[in-house]
Amino acid sequence: MILLRRNQKRIKFTPALLSEKSDALVNPQRGWYRIFYFVLRKPVNIAEIEKELDPSQTLVMAFIDISEIGNGSFTEEDNAQITEILTFFNEIGKDVILRFAYDRSGRAMETEPGSFSAVLNHAKSIKDAVNLNKDKVFILQGLIVGNWGEMHSSKYVFPEKLSEIGKIFEQTDKSIFLAVRKPLQWRELYSSYSKKQSLESIRTGIFNDGMLGSDTDLGTYGYKSKNEVGFRCEWNANEETEFIGIISEKNPIGGEAVNNDEGDYDWEYVVNRLKRSGVTYLNSEHDKEVLDKWKNRYNGGALKEKISLYDYVGNHLGYRFAVKNVKAKTDKKGETILCIKISNDGFAPAYFDTTLKIELSNADEKREISLSSALNGILSGEEKEIRAEISEFKGDVFLKAERTSDKRTVFLANECDENGRVYLGRMEQK
Repeated sequence: MILLRRNQKRIKFTPALLSEKSDALVNPQRGWYRIFYFVLRKPVNIAEIEKELDPSQTLVMAFIDISEIGNGSFTEEDNAQITEILTFFNEIGKDVILRFAYDRSGRAMETEPGSFSAVLNHAKSIKDAVNLNKDKVFILQGLIVGNWGEMHSSKYVFPEKLSEIGKIFEQTDKSIFLAVRKPLQWRELYSSYSKKQSLESIRTGIFNDGMLGSDTDLGTYGYKSKNEVGFRCEWNANEETEFIGIISEKNPIGGEAVNNDEGDYDWEYVVNRLKRSGVTYLNSEHDKEVLDKWKNRYNGGALKEKISLYDYVGNHLGYRFAVKNVKAKTDKKGETILCIKISNDGFAPAYFDTTLKIELSNADEKREISLSSALNGILSGEEKEIRAEISEFKGDVFLKAERTSDKRTVFLANECDENGRVYLGRMEQK
C-alpha cells in the first residue's frame, strides 16, 4: 500500500498482485506463419484458403508465382489479382509477408525471364502494386530471383544485379519492411553501414530459410571471421548471428528451421540462437522433421511450467510484453504519477507504433489516458518504465496496449480480461 499526498489530500494506491502467464499470445506481426501459394494469371480459390487458415496465427506468407508472365509485362488484371489476394488477408486480420518469385520447384534457371531488363520491369510493376496496397503488407520478402525466390541458383544473383532490384524495392512505401536471404547480401546492398554503423533509414531484415540446418545454416554463413575476410564476405555463424541481432533492433528477422542431418541442437542452443538473432517469425510447417522434434522436447527445471520447445519458441517469437510492477508517487509539483514497469521477454522488439491506454473506472465515470509510442524500441530482455500523470481519482486502474494504426489489441503476458485489459490496482483518496 502506497500513501501519497496531493493538495493536502492523502491518495492511497493499492497495486494489484500481478501474475504472468506462459501461454501463447495472439498478437499482430509476430509468431508462426503458413505459406499460401498463388500463381498470377490463374484463379484464386479463396474457399480452399479459408479451410487452411489457423486462427492462432496472425501472420501469413502470400507466395505469388509470376513465372506465367515470362518476358512480358504486368497487366491491369495482374495488379487486380494481387490486390484481391492482399485485400482478402487484410480483411480477416492477417499481416502479410509477401514474396514474388519465378520458381516454386528449384528450377529458377529455367523459369526466370531470358533478359534482366524484363526482371527490372517486373520489379517496377511489383513496387507499384505493393504501393497501391501499402496498408496490407508487413514485409516484401526477397528480390524475385532464385530458386523459391531465395536469391540463389540464378543467373541474376550477382551483387550489382541484386542492387538494381533492391533500389526499385526501396521505392515502396516506408511503412513496408524488406528482406533479403543472407546477411552478406544485406551488406552488399548497404555497404555504407560499415562506415556509419547506423540503421537509420534502412528497413531491410533477413529471412533465413536454412536456419539451424547445418553449422553454416545451409550456406547462409561462412567459416572465417570478419577480421580475416572483411565486411563484404561471409562470416562465421557466431559473428553473423551477432550481426543479424543488430539488424533485428530495427528490422524483422524470420525464416524457416531446417533439420540438421549431421546432428541435433538442444533446447538452450535453439533458444539462444533465436534470441541472439532477434527472430520474429517462423514457418510453422517447414521443416516438419525438426518441428516435430521441438514439439516432443520439454524443458528441464529452468521454467516453472512444463512446456515444449515448439511452444516456448512460438510464445517468444517477436515481442512479448509483460507488466512487472506498478507504483504511484508524487512529483515535485505534488502531482500523482503512475509508474508502470514493462519488460519485453520476447526475442525481438515490436516493429509498429503502439499506444498504451490507462483506463480509470468507478461507478460514476470512466477516464482514459493514451500514451503514444510507449512500447516502441523496447528490445529483447529490456525493461522500460512508463509514467503517466493521474488527476484526482478514486477507482480501479487498468492497462491496455494497441497497435496504433488499426487499434488492434496487443495482449500483454499478464492475466487480463477478454479485451486485453490488465488490472493494475486501485486508487483511493482519504
